[in-house]
Amino acid sequence: MDGGGSIQVNHWRSKNLQYRFVIKLKYTLANKAMLLGLSAQTGGSVHEVESPQRKDVLWVENSRRGVDNGVAILTRYPPLTSRLVLQLQFLRKMRAAELAGDPYRIQCYFAERAMKYVNREPLLCRPVSALLDLPYYAS
Repeated sequence: MDGGGSIQVNHWRSKNLQYRFVIKLKYTLANKAMLLGLSAQTGGSVHEVESPQRKDVLWVENSRRGVDNGVAILTRYPPLTSRLVLQLQFLRKMRAAELAGDPYRIQCYFAERAMKYVNREPLLCRPVSALLDLPYYAS
């Protein structure tokens, strides 16, 4: 997710929030095989997309259950990049408001979506030791 992935929160006609995980990679047989393996393990779908510039392979998970499972995985194995950390925080906040039945969640979404990267500086200045404490590197 850290390299070619994104965590998206969108709205549908300003009424409902939609959540999505996307990984977009340059099309190679190895990348396609990897994303098909991810899809087999976690769900989601794999698509090939062509533009005039290049061909890509995409993995997309947009079911609520799949997104909630993805959040659980990313809670156990947190993202390394500040971009993805903040996208995940924003999704968690919007999803919590939805689960709590907050009637103002759409207004909150519009008010906060442009500011989701405001707190990026502290994440950029994390010491290396903080990254080494992540479960990826635990012995």
